[in-house]
Amino acid sequence: MKILEHIRARRAHIPVRYLFIIAYGRSGSTLLQSILASIPGCHMTGENADALGGLFSTWGAALQAKQEQGCVPRTAPGDPWRGAHLIQPDHYNRRLASVFLEEIIRPPRGARLIGFKEVRYFHYDENLVEYLDYIRETFQPCLFIFNRRCGAEVANSGWWVNDTEDIRERVRRFDCATDEYARAHQDVSIVIDYTRWRSDPTLLKPIFDRLGEEFRLQQIEKIMAKRLDH
Repeated sequence: MKILEHIRARRAHIPVRYLFIIAYGRSGSTLLQSILASIPGCHMTGENADALGGLFSTWGAALQAKQEQGCVPRTAPGDPWRGAHLIQPDHYNRRLASVFLEEIIRPPRGARLIGFKEVRYFHYDENLVEYLDYIRETFQPCLFIFNRRCGAEVANSGWWVNDTEDIRERVRRFDCATDEYARAHQDVSIVIDYTRWRSDPTLLKPIFDRLGEEFRLQQIEKIMAKRLDH
């Protein structure tokens, strides 16, 4: 389930890496997005209402149809699952990923680092690991940047004012789940805490080291000063 070959062929001379800021509302993810976007050759976009989750869902449906109803030829005119054996879930997923990149992310020619930030993950619950696996297998090579913040500070944000659930508990569960995932997939994961890096941006350096990019502290401090003033 790798990205369409023609996507990379278009930039054959430029190695592409995919970045995913995985967070929740009011966790400093927009500031992190701005910082990463300052890297030369990095195309980092904002939220897209979890459009990628739609790909995960429709690919899962195609895979289920193939596995449950398409293991043998289904050719009879009256068969309710006629043609299920023709479904190619992996090929379908590669096409979906191609369209997602071209129509939602829309990287410019020459981009080396391509990604976006999203905060809509709480509803995945027990399906979170499967969703992250889907992303990891579909967009290779990739880096998950799990950005978090103190649950009490998140809960006090106006973002969650109309939410009836205990936000601190949801944050705790999400952080535990992403911690476990990061430990299991250290090669594609890094965990950072906005509660700490907002006052010490040098804590972001491991991201730049992982990407092989220069860490420009003064530039990052200027970006942070501008964002935090607003």
